[in-house]
Amino acid sequence: VLCLQMWRQTLSFLCEAEVEAVLAPWGMGFGTAQESVRAGVVASTILIGAMAVFVTVQFFSLVVPTESYKADAALWRSKGVPYPEMQELVHIPAGLIAVVDAAVLAPFPAWSGVSIPRSFVALALFSLGYCGVLVLSRVVTGYWPYGFMKQLEGIRFVGFICVQILVVCVFGVLMTGLLWGRDFLLGM
Repeated sequence: VLCLQMWRQTLSFLCEAEVEAVLAPWGMGFGTAQESVRAGVVASTILIGAMAVFVTVQFFSLVVPTESYKADAALWRSKGVPYPEMQELVHIPAGLIAVVDAAVLAPFPAWSGVSIPRSFVALALFSLGYCGVLVLSRVVTGYWPYGFMKQLEGIRFVGFICVQILVVCVFGVLMTGLLWGRDFLLGM
């Protein structure tokens, strides 16, 4: 439940940022301080986009291939619930919206105010926070939210956290490259 609530909040923020991104070039938006709002939306594109792509890719690479996911899907399907389709509906849009968001904002002139180091610190904190929610869910319910996590104990869980931080930062680099172009990635 905690993971679902965190995901709903992330998706809501992503949708709000996307609407603002679409309206901002025409001087429309949610706030009265349009320039600062636009700059904030643009600056958050790397952060939100990396998180969204992270959620989409990690779901399909870590969760879907596991036997526990397949067992859950079979169980829910036997009860008439289209579980895999529902999960796809939850996880696919985040990555797609992030890429569209970056494509819409790519020519936007407010990039000079974006702090790449701060963006990556925020991405690392997001990963730590997400892993913290997973641990909290385990403590409260006695179960890991994803079946593959049953094998993660002690140092393996620390390794998992480090990999999650690395992966989300890689997505941050890719989102930055999508926004700033190939020259940014080649100049790193």
